[in-house]
Amino acid sequence: MTKGGYSQNMYTASVFGAATNVGLVRKNNEDSYSFLRSKDKRFVLLIIADGMGGHSYGEVASQIAVQYSTYVIDNSFREDMTDQEILEMLGNAVEASNIQVELETKLKPEMSGMGTTLTIGLIINYKFYIAHVGDSRIYLLRNDKFYQLTKDDTYVQSLVDSGELDADLADSHPQHNLLTKAIGSPEQICPELIQYTLNSSDKILFCTDGLYDALSNYEIKNILSKETDPDICANKLISKTLENGAPDNVTVIVGFI
Repeated sequence: MTKGGYSQNMYTASVFGAATNVGLVRKNNEDSYSFLRSKDKRFVLLIIADGMGGHSYGEVASQIAVQYSTYVIDNSFREDMTDQEILEMLGNAVEASNIQVELETKLKPEMSGMGTTLTIGLIINYKFYIAHVGDSRIYLLRNDKFYQLTKDDTYVQSLVDSGELDADLADSHPQHNLLTKAIGSPEQICPELIQYTLNSSDKILFCTDGLYDALSNYEIKNILSKETDPDICANKLISKTLENGAPDNVTVIVGFI
């Protein structure tokens, strides 16, 4: 597996870029990410995680989640897998990560309470498979329309789902970052599993909440729409976040299909 850059198979060509920053308030960066391409297995794997727990332990949790999910997928993937088998594999990667983070807290009691979000994307040809836990997000820009593909595992999202809160007010709610599901739980984690079909000229964005807490959807879409280089796009998103105060760590992965 190699990290970053240009990925091509017989059907698709995709270019990816990424950037991360500690922000202007936090002392350490608890985000972790990876984007990898496998030439022999013909897939692209993108993972982002936002740790929590303080005292650098959130950083430990997010790193474990990224490493273990990568390991499970790289060692389990077969080219003859069905769509359902691929989604099950991603679910297994999430659960393996959850078990490992939870085990770490048992072995090191001082890390009790640490956890992380985990959002995984696997691209095979034009098929896009997703496993998602927490409130990191995946966005899709297609034909000038901007979509959020994942749903936040938060208390506020549960209010939106039940009709108790208008969706337009969700991001400004004082408890919008209160998670209802995260990696590191003693209980089995059931991730959101999704399959999409990508189109040529689509742009995808993975991000931690440090981005969308600081930037509006309009600002994110505007930068994503205008840029033709994913590395420049990723860095411009980070720069705009810093301009807006960057109260949290911020990490983005940008993919141009």
